[in-house]
Amino acid sequence: MEYKLECPGFFLRTETCTGPVNRFDAAALAPERQTLALEGLPMAASVRLLGLLADQLTRMEVRFQPVFSPDFPGEPEALLIGPLLILPGTLLTDPDARLAACHLPLAYPYPCPSREALEQTALLRSHRERLLRQGRLYLLTGAAAREECRQAVCPDADPRKIRRLGERLIAQEFARGESGTVREGWLTAVGAAGQQIAAAFPADWRILRLEDPYGTFAPELLSQLSAAAREYRQEQLVCRCPFASDGTIEHLFLPALRLGFVTSNHFHTFPDDPQRVINARRFVSAGTLRREKALLLDRKRLQRQSLTGAARSLAEAGSLSREMDTLLLGDPGDLSGALARVLAELEQSGVL
Repeated sequence: MEYKLECPGFFLRTETCTGPVNRFDAAALAPERQTLALEGLPMAASVRLLGLLADQLTRMEVRFQPVFSPDFPGEPEALLIGPLLILPGTLLTDPDARLAACHLPLAYPYPCPSREALEQTALLRSHRERLLRQGRLYLLTGAAAREECRQAVCPDADPRKIRRLGERLIAQEFARGESGTVREGWLTAVGAAGQQIAAAFPADWRILRLEDPYGTFAPELLSQLSAAAREYRQEQLVCRCPFASDGTIEHLFLPALRLGFVTSNHFHTFPDDPQRVINARRFVSAGTLRREKALLLDRKRLQRQSLTGAARSLAEAGSLSREMDTLLLGDPGDLSGALARVLAELEQSGVL
């Protein structure tokens, strides 16, 4: 089965300023979704296996979409092949999602850890939990600074201008579709690999970049566009900001139109050249920016420092997790047998 690539690569779980969030259960329960859960492997081995599967599918010229891991940089922790979602079973936590999935058991030679390994693991676990709490506290600090920036400039922004811009974009870019499905994920994630950006667009996508360092207009504009996409029955991928306590939309993608709206906010700038750039300066007066300049610069500095601190703490916690896995689980070794088992299952189910 050939699969037309729908969206850029994205994440379905991340740390946020309100704690870790996992959307794999919702993805598995989506209408017409089939789910194949790989059971019996440690997470690191599952990610390695999915990387091998992605390489094999590429050689077979089978199109697929990766769902990237926030813990293993550049590696997929799930694959979408048409309606089929393949993922480690440990990512499904909802009983209904686990019940709806097809489970494929895979053999793994689990070692019997020594007493010393168990004691060392317990010590590492306490250090890891401390680092996780520290990283989440950094994210909360950054979220508070972000909100101060918004409160400083948003009262000056004219909502009528934002609404009129949205109406023009809808008239110019939108068309009637066949599905109003709303899917959620993240383009930017923070996890055991620090901060990551899943930046992988097909060549024929059109990108509109929203230059909005202080959250002046992008959240309101993207909310308006998302609501219009539902009315136009356009499938959409909504990416919320993991650093915002209010869960505002940061990026919006419309697969059928091959159209993406990407916010550039000084935390990251999307590498693809945009078709069009919309700057926040058209919505905020120069006088307001001059008057609030000192506060804005200070809070943006605090946001950057907080994000750097969070990424460092969470990356150190991830390093300890991998060390614990090595002590308890050993090296997964050769995964060719597991890969053959997965490929056979895909052929039997008619996916390949």
